[in-house]
Amino acid sequence: MRLSKGWMIAGAALGLLISIGMQTFGMLLLGRIPSLVVFLFWPFGFLGGFYFPTAPVVLPATLANAVLFGAVAAIFRSRFLLLLAALGIVAWWATPPSDRRLTQRFSQHRSLLQHVVDTANSGFRHRRNHRNSG
Repeated sequence: MRLSKGWMIAGAALGLLISIGMQTFGMLLLGRIPSLVVFLFWPFGFLGGFYFPTAPVVLPATLANAVLFGAVAAIFRSRFLLLLAALGIVAWWATPPSDRRLTQRFSQHRSLLQHVVDTANSGFRHRRNHRNSG
C-alpha cells in the first residue's frame, strides 16, 4: 500500500490543530468539552491529562494525535474527509442538549408532565387512604 505524503501532512496538521484547539478551549474555561468528543477527536488527550493541561505528557499526547491523524489520512486519503464528517456527526449526536433546548422541551411537554405528576399523586393518595381505612 502506498501512503500519500500530502494527505499525511494535512492529517497531521489537522490532528495538531485539534489538540491545540481543545487545550486552548479547556484552558480558557469556555466550557467543558464532553468526554466523547475528546475521545473521538483527541484520543491521546486522556493520556495527556486533558483537564489538567500542565501534565508533563501533554506534548507527547498532542504529537501522538498528530501522528494518528496523519497516518489515518495517509491510509484513507479522500475518504479521510468522510471519516471526519462521520466523527463530527457522532460527536454532535452524542452530546447532551443545552439548557435552552431542555427548557424548550419542558415547555412543549409541560401538560403531559403535569398529567403524569397528577396521576402519580392521585394514586399515592388513593393507596394512603386505603391503608388508613383498613
